[in-house]
Amino acid sequence: MKKYLNISLIIPYHNEKQEVLKTLNNVLSQNSVPKEIVLVNSSSTDRTLEVVNKFIKKFKNKDIIIKNISKGTKFPSTSKNLGVKFSKYKLVSFIDCGLKLKNNWLLDQYNLLNKKKVDCVFGACYFNPKDALNISIILNTYGYKTTHSVIPSSLFKKKIFKKAGYFPKKRAGYDWFWISNIKKSNIKFYNSKKVTIEYHKFVNKLHKLPNKIFLYSFHSCEFQPFLKKSLYALVPIYLIISIKFLLLNCYIYYLARFIFVMNKSISPLKIINLKIIFYLILIMPLIDISRCFAFYYYYIRSKKK
Repeated sequence: MKKYLNISLIIPYHNEKQEVLKTLNNVLSQNSVPKEIVLVNSSSTDRTLEVVNKFIKKFKNKDIIIKNISKGTKFPSTSKNLGVKFSKYKLVSFIDCGLKLKNNWLLDQYNLLNKKKVDCVFGACYFNPKDALNISIILNTYGYKTTHSVIPSSLFKKKIFKKAGYFPKKRAGYDWFWISNIKKSNIKFYNSKKVTIEYHKFVNKLHKLPNKIFLYSFHSCEFQPFLKKSLYALVPIYLIISIKFLLLNCYIYYLARFIFVMNKSISPLKIINLKIIFYLILIMPLIDISRCFAFYYYYIRSKKK
């Protein structure tokens, strides 16, 4: 028998006609479900809005309200904010299309919120890619087999947004920036120890990596620490000045990068093989060059405004 929770679940979407129905069915097939689902269109250019509207028309369960909001929001952050404003219940949660959710994740979060007497329970995302390409990318970014607090699958008392403010109007980086601000504030929070979602794929093709890193870095540049931005700004200048020491600089760069990979991940040596080493050699400079271009472009755009 299903348990209906007084929670508004917010699902932003952008061109997700292939995934949105899978996501809805995944949510509705759980043993514990929210009484309200608020889908928010992030300026989709495909038929996702129509697909969702058709689903709602055919939906017969009177215990659940499903809304489909389309107000021209462009970013996942602003769509989430809009979803909060349109939500009915005092508790709100978020998921993204395409995520594979653990069974009873929402009930687990709900029970933790009440047991710990906190204002929010952060979802736990486990970074566990399966193929060599994505293992190599995650080794360089989030860290292989690490767990991080994320907005999707988190549960909040809605009043938290009056205290902490809404998500910043950015395409990327707004989530970890907002989470870090919550953790520094006097708002009561709890990090779920249970994995609520797993992250398997950053990109499906290597050639898509630079563009994704560039976009993420550009939109999150404002939130990056000063030291990191300075490093990415100064290193290219140093490499140009010291071009005659190219081989030495390459050696230092890859040594530093491999040390970073080893320290960032959990038991990385167990999965390192020749294919992953080959990918790492390609991916390390791809990521850093993409970030450099993104940060420089951000500075140029900022000065023009």
